[in-house]
Amino acid sequence: MLATFAQAAGSSMGPSMGPSSSIGAAGALGTAFPVWLIVALYLAGLVLVGGGLWMIRSRAHEPERATEIPKVGNLDTRGGYAKARAWVAGLTVATRYAIGLSAIALGYHLVAWASPPAWFPVSVPIERWWLVVVGVGLTIGGALFGDRIERRNVS
Repeated sequence: MLATFAQAAGSSMGPSMGPSSSIGAAGALGTAFPVWLIVALYLAGLVLVGGGLWMIRSRAHEPERATEIPKVGNLDTRGGYAKARAWVAGLTVATRYAIGLSAIALGYHLVAWASPPAWFPVSVPIERWWLVVVGVGLTIGGALFGDRIERRNVS
């Protein structure tokens, strides 16, 4: 029956599904992306979700951690992770949560766009990707701007 349906639909998909059969225009997972892009979107999504969780779980206002690594002249001897940790330590709790939740939302949408639509029924359509990017950008920018204003008023 599958072979009859596939032939009627004009597909080369037969009962064998061997290496010469095609999966169709939708790709292996039902999306229109090539496999390398699907893998890249999954990896980027997982990194963003992990980074967002790290931002939310990091401790607030740790000035002792921000200054514990010595500087040599004008050179900062901290590595990339230590610099990121020092930057996060200087943010308010609200800003860390805004950045973390924005990263989680963007990561979720990247994975949702790379997956078949039935797997993630609640997501912004890929045609409106720019709405997600603008929303995340405005959220992060507004939170950082609020932190800057708060620091100026306290000083």
